Amino acid sequence: WLHIVADFATFLAYYAVPIVVIYYVSQRRNLRFPPIFYVFLAAIFLSCGTVHLTESAIFWWPLYRFSGVMKALTATVSCIGVVVLARILPIALELKSGREFKRVVAERRQAESSLEHERFLLRTLMAHLPEAIYFKDRESRFTRVSQSLANRFGVSVDDVVGKSDADFFVEEFARMSRTDELRVMHSKQPLIGQEERPHLTDGRKGWVLTSKFPLLNEQGEVVGIFGVSHDITVQKQSEVMFRGIVEASPNPLVVVNADGVIELINAATESLFGYEREELIGETVEILVPEHLRSAHIEQREAYQAGPAEHKMSEDRVLQGRCRDGSTIHLEVGLT
Repeated sequence: WLHIVADFATFLAYYAVPIVVIYYVSQRRNLRFPPIFYVFLAAIFLSCGTVHLTESAIFWWPLYRFSGVMKALTATVSCIGVVVLARILPIALELKSGREFKRVVAERRQAESSLEHERFLLRTLMAHLPEAIYFKDRESRFTRVSQSLANRFGVSVDDVVGKSDADFFVEEFARMSRTDELRVMHSKQPLIGQEERPHLTDGRKGWVLTSKFPLLNEQGEVVGIFGVSHDITVQKQSEVMFRGIVEASPNPLVVVNADGVIELINAATESLFGYEREELIGETVEILVPEHLRSAHIEQREAYQAGPAEHKMSEDRVLQGRCRDGSTIHLEVGLT
């Protein structure tokens, strides 16, 4: 009777194990074992339990052949189960405790929330900034664009994605743009502040100040480019108008920067001093001053830059200029 009771109790225990395991695992939603785990869990314990049930029944029924078959089946299932366990156990060992799992979930939710907030900010910028912002793949096809660029093209944002400059600009501009982007991708060096004159296929033209940058993935590989173009058409039109006014003036006009370098002159200046325009642009204004007065003129120019104001220099002194042939002339000079 001891053998019978022991085998029967073992049979009950073996049958109870998979039931208990499956019940508690089902209460943990974070635990996700593959179906094969549950199959072999049940097969091993149920076959072992059946062997012990058969052993307890042998005292009344000679089920020796059935018992041998069940033992062979149990051995087979157990051996296969060892292989399955070897694959599943590392996963099980990495499972977090309830408190640790909640912390991980909270951190993941926080990361997802931060990521969604960053996406919201990007969508807001792309929708409202006046600059043309765009992302392109390695083939220079648009992958994402700002609303302002889509408006410039006269289509929706979705209609731009997947297309290239060749779909919106004339061939020459599209080819130059592609060349610039290939150079940025190959060198991994940005293109900063380049003036461009885009010409759309519908005939519209304008001026933009463009910067393009290589787009890198986490491995540092170039996957495309992204760029920003700022419309400077109004400024360029004002510049053209200003140059026209300077050129049309009957009086010699010289425009210099803060370092005293000549940036613009008119035809009257060429006529008065005998220089060609190309000879003066990029030179300091002292080229038009007699040599023995240049040092003093530099000091006066620097003093004026410290506190610029409209001033007629010839009111309190006689001023001289130096022509290309070395001759000197008397001048009336006004600063503004």
